[in-house]
Amino acid sequence: MIKLSAKRVVGLTVAAVAGIALVFAWLDSPRVHNPKVFGPPAKTQWQPMGARSAGQHNYDVIPEPTTWHAIHVDV
Repeated sequence: MIKLSAKRVVGLTVAAVAGIALVFAWLDSPRVHNPKVFGPPAKTQWQPMGARSAGQHNYDVIPEPTTWHAIHVDV
């Protein structure tokens, strides 16, 4: 068992009370929070070129769909 002297107990108590008081003072302090407000961005001139295509790729990287792959099935 650890034996504590009266000076050590008083010192620890003072340190704990001071620490708790500092935490509450820091948490209670009013902090100004004024975020910058931005309007919506301007419309861009971007448009897709040509007709849209989905699923047109070569089979160098993606396996050819002739067998079961994960949740996708054969063509």
